[in-house]
Amino acid sequence: MKKSTQLILTLAVIGTAWFTFSSFTTSVKKVEEVTTNPEQDIQSVYLAAYSVNYSQVLEQPLEVAYIVNCPVPELDRKGKYWKSSPYDIKTSDNKDYINNVWDRGHLAPAASFACNEDQFNQTFYWLNSTLQHADLNRGPWKEVEQFERDLAKVFDTVRVTIRCDFDKFSEVLETGATVPNAYRRHIEFGDKDIWLYFPNDSTVKGKDWSDFKTALRRFETRLTR
Repeated sequence: MKKSTQLILTLAVIGTAWFTFSSFTTSVKKVEEVTTNPEQDIQSVYLAAYSVNYSQVLEQPLEVAYIVNCPVPELDRKGKYWKSSPYDIKTSDNKDYINNVWDRGHLAPAASFACNEDQFNQTFYWLNSTLQHADLNRGPWKEVEQFERDLAKVFDTVRVTIRCDFDKFSEVLETGATVPNAYRRHIEFGDKDIWLYFPNDSTVKGKDWSDFKTALRRFETRLTR
């Protein structure tokens, strides 16, 4: 099947997938599980650090969910490199991030799992990497990750779900991966929550993460921790 045809079919599936995926519920007894079928596009993976729905056609995560496990990071990311997961899933790789504005953006933040070596390492799987504009990754996105860790110093549980937005106009790189248009982020803590919408472009430069709070663009998810 041609890449363009696959992409159209994938976008059609994504339009309804948030309402049809089986429940993503992870507990201590349900980690390191994977539901894969090489013939299917969307793969579901449950890791100790996070859960992810991944599109092999887009070569990008569709949705990631996690609970902040490490309010005060203890491990150093120096010397850490992105790598394939133990699962046979087609993902983006280094060639997609060379000579362009796209950073290897963590969806589940490395620092939020930097108290446990195994979970820390899982955040460097390509399954967790998104083609994220450098101005977003190094600005508001980094700031909101720190905000979540600060919340985790006060609240017992800080739960985060991130959805990557794609449509028929999403940029497809010559190297094969598709660039998300934007990210929707839902942060839950105590009896409160925050919804955020981040465009994946240079318009975010110089802005604070709180500038992206929104009462709109919410999403229904079956991906939980």
